[in-house]
Amino acid sequence: MKKKFKENINKLRVDLSLLGLILAFLLLNYFLNISWFCPFFDGIGIPCPGCGFTSAIISLFHLDFKMAYYHHPFVYLFPFYLIMYLYHRYYKELNNKQIKILIYSFIFILIMVYILRFNGLIPYSAKLSFNDNSLIENIINVIK
Repeated sequence: MKKKFKENINKLRVDLSLLGLILAFLLLNYFLNISWFCPFFDGIGIPCPGCGFTSAIISLFHLDFKMAYYHHPFVYLFPFYLIMYLYHRYYKELNNKQIKILIYSFIFILIMVYILRFNGLIPYSAKLSFNDNSLIENIINVIK
């Protein structure tokens, strides 16, 4: 019993540290309105499946639910996966099959939302587009 309690305390320290870093990042963005470099979009020129997620969470901080959905529709499904993760981590260990189902469904839904957003098929959501001013694009233009 003591060993399990100590394990949970250690897990909690790690999770709270990670949560603190995420909140610090979001609060800096919220108060200073900092634009962050995205390795996918600014480097390669394509948006990643998580593109717009930070903006969606910041919109939730502003209680602007419509803009949160506009930036990334997956923002409303994410709490379900977060709750399942916390349940698994602190309360009841899931077996390998349940973990795989959870991870694969998360990845599948995220990729489906990505594909639908890229093609502009999700109503009231931002359509993803290529970055014509990316690092790769600029290198290609210099070589030409």
